[in-house]
Amino acid sequence: MKKYFILLGCLLLGACSGHKDQFASYRGEPAHAIYQEARQSLIKSHYHKAVEQLEALDALYPFSVYAEAAQVDMIYAYYQDNEDALAVAAADRYVHLYPRGLYIDYAYYMRGIVELNSGINWLQKRVGVDLALRDVSHLKNAFSSYYTLVTRFPSSPYRTDAIYRMRYIRNLLARNEVVIADFYYKRKAYVAAVNRANEVVQHFQGSPVVEKALALNVKAYEAMGLRPLAEDNLKVLEANFPN
Repeated sequence: MKKYFILLGCLLLGACSGHKDQFASYRGEPAHAIYQEARQSLIKSHYHKAVEQLEALDALYPFSVYAEAAQVDMIYAYYQDNEDALAVAAADRYVHLYPRGLYIDYAYYMRGIVELNSGINWLQKRVGVDLALRDVSHLKNAFSSYYTLVTRFPSSPYRTDAIYRMRYIRNLLARNEVVIADFYYKRKAYVAAVNRANEVVQHFQGSPVVEKALALNVKAYEAMGLRPLAEDNLKVLEANFPN
């Protein structure tokens, strides 16, 4: 019994089994030095090392004058180190800790970038994988982040690019709906196809794929024998896309 309590005490105190101090090499080093080292790592694209240094700074000096800047840099470092979930968590943490911080617009901007590219490896990016064919939850999260940036920070230097990315995401979401509608149509699930196509027609006006959504509606209504509805959609199609 005595050995049991000794072992339990060692485990609780982290003094047994060669417990390693994750930030041992940084203890005794001043906050400004760690931060400058992290900045140099970012400049040299040594992102994994930068993550290690920024995490050490956060753990050892959570209330230093570099704390806020370190939180912001951590978002970028995690993203470049292909740690998307940690990058999003870091952005959320910054927003929570510094709701009126100097870099709050940047945090939302980076959160959008991370979500937009989340789940895509370097090879998929290189070959140009169609983002509309993947899970769109990340796209919706990215859009939400950009929307917050655009509406809350009209003077942000990231606003123009955020608007551009919102348009891009909107078109991706519309194309995703059309892809699903076409999938249903080919399997003769015409009601489901019409529901998806109408989602595009009603909520994604201006998107390049509205034309295809209307054409799918025409075909689906004809397949169901609903000629008046097919003709109505055909008139709308011809009026808006005469060519």
